[in-house]
Amino acid sequence: MQRIKLENLENVVDRINSAGVGTYMVDHTSGGVRLSMLNETGGRRAITPIGTKRETYYRMHAFLDGVEAAQHGGQS
Repeated sequence: MQRIKLENLENVVDRINSAGVGTYMVDHTSGGVRLSMLNETGGRRAITPIGTKRETYYRMHAFLDGVEAAQHGGQS
């Protein structure tokens, strides 16, 4: 199994942000990482729970799949 690095997470965040559905970032907290969304006032809202890099990587891909499906009307 390939090691998941911060660079892998940042690449997925870049893809999510390029979809134009808000501004997202990788948050480091409590010994883990999570996907967070930045709001207009500068605050953050957790999108995924805190997890390992691998868990967060898979959750971020699931989130991205959902975004892309919504943009394309659910068509592959």
